[in-house]
Amino acid sequence: CMNVLFAGPWDIAGAYISDRLFCEGHTLYWITEEPKRLLWNKHFKGQVYRGSWRREDYLRILKAHSIDTVVFLTGALRENFDSFPEYQSQLGTLTDLLNVLRGYSLKRLIYLSSLELDYPGIYAPVLTELAAGEMLCQAYRKAYALPILILRLGLIFGGFSLGRMGLTGRLLEKIRSGASLELPFSSG
Repeated sequence: CMNVLFAGPWDIAGAYISDRLFCEGHTLYWITEEPKRLLWNKHFKGQVYRGSWRREDYLRILKAHSIDTVVFLTGALRENFDSFPEYQSQLGTLTDLLNVLRGYSLKRLIYLSSLELDYPGIYAPVLTELAAGEMLCQAYRKAYALPILILRLGLIFGGFSLGRMGLTGRLLEKIRSGASLELPFSSG
């Protein structure tokens, strides 16, 4: 069994992953500034650390629970970003965590990213930050041999309105209304 630490704001993908890991018998922890929301199913148990965190706090939590896997949540950047014209950068938090992990024995850091990065014509500031996060993870993997896995996720559908589903939601809304579609993708 793994001891898994989720780090970052609430995330649809993180919620699915945490539920799956819990059902498989792994122990879950979450570091978040989220004041009330739960990452996992309300019937599941896991330790939640709420508030703002510094490097020494990350290290204390990692050691106290013998964390072997960290999942860095980026849902605020990947999910529903059209409805959040202003956002808070997660690059400082990611950098702090990567620096702490340099001196910590970890099986894997998983950075959740977006398939939308494959289409540079639709970059938005938040997607640019995801790309920067990927580059930062790659640099730490090369420079310090950190075991990092970057997962580029597609859209995850759930109980959300089309207006909260990014590019796919906008296209589906146009299809419903009979409007013509203009796709920002090249033929390649």
